[in-house]
Amino acid sequence: MDAEINIRSIEHQGRQPTTNALPVDQLTKRQLEVFQLARKKRYYDYPKKASAGDLADELNISTSTLHEHLHKVEAILLGQSGQHDQKLEREPSMHDR
Repeated sequence: MDAEINIRSIEHQGRQPTTNALPVDQLTKRQLEVFQLARKKRYYDYPKKASAGDLADELNISTSTLHEHLHKVEAILLGQSGQHDQKLEREPSMHDR
């Protein structure tokens, strides 16, 4: 059984989608393709169910290109939320304690 998944937004559970939806519409088609495959193959699971090499092979790209795509996707999705960066800036490091 084949199915197609189109991600239009990613939301934090319990928050309003209009204010906290992640901007997947800002990704290129290729970035979205790479991100969707990474999620489908459970690359982001812990422990990972697929390696970067597995994903790169399936996409016919080098591992370094895959990492570049994922890095850009993560920067767009996390960078746009702003809350992640602010929280990290406020938390003391181990050296501050």
